[in-house]
Amino acid sequence: MYKAIFFDIDGTLIDHHCFQVPQSTKEALKTLKEKGIKLFIATGRSPQELKGIPSLDLNDFDGFITLNGQYCFNHQNPIFENPIDLHDIQTFIQLDQHLQIPLIFVHAHKLYASRINNDIEQALASVHIEVPPVEDIHQAYDSPVYQVCPFCSKDVLDEKILPFLRHCQATRWHEYGFDIVPTGGSKAYGIQKVLEYYHLTPEEAMAFGDGENDIDMLQSVKMGIAMGNADDQVKASATYTTSSVDQDGIYLALKHFGLLGNAS
Repeated sequence: MYKAIFFDIDGTLIDHHCFQVPQSTKEALKTLKEKGIKLFIATGRSPQELKGIPSLDLNDFDGFITLNGQYCFNHQNPIFENPIDLHDIQTFIQLDQHLQIPLIFVHAHKLYASRINNDIEQALASVHIEVPPVEDIHQAYDSPVYQVCPFCSKDVLDEKILPFLRHCQATRWHEYGFDIVPTGGSKAYGIQKVLEYYHLTPEEAMAFGDGENDIDMLQSVKMGIAMGNADDQVKASATYTTSSVDQDGIYLALKHFGLLGNAS
């Protein structure tokens, strides 16, 4: 029996185009909660960005895996934290001076950019995120940074950024947008820590996702479900593929597996 379900946000819970949670998904979440199944968000977004999604009721969820698994918490307290090594923070600051590309530094409750250009504006607009304020990035030394987001081409990332970071890895979410986190950090690792906290096992868990940063997550639980709007690589990593977010994908998959009533 499934006791925990993890949901990506963009392209999974929320339609990219209308930026809304489908009504069928809202009804499904309500039914799952009534059945006592624990519900979690698993996203690359930061904690503060969750509050900027008006159609998403955070009270529907028992906990949150944010920043691709680097900062996990529930409504009471943090569950797991995995900040970027300070040596790599120093490298980011040096690279910023050299490359002059936008970088977003993300703390648990604060984020800011090094500069703004068209690449960052287009990438953030595609996921309905406001451009953060430009601030002094040296404050990254003052408290843990869990994720850094460069806005550049993949060639620049691969040739001029990643080779200089000792303990980091990257995932891509836009043509010019990447999330960089500690090596080994992922939604899957965050899920592992959350399941341990609630004394649950991967065999009791299900996950829904559509993006590159969801692949490890879908493979880390008993039932990984790819949305119909996911890339082929994501679908290949999943146990089951449902329809797209705007075609009631979550509702139909949950119905198929008998979590909302009888299996189809």
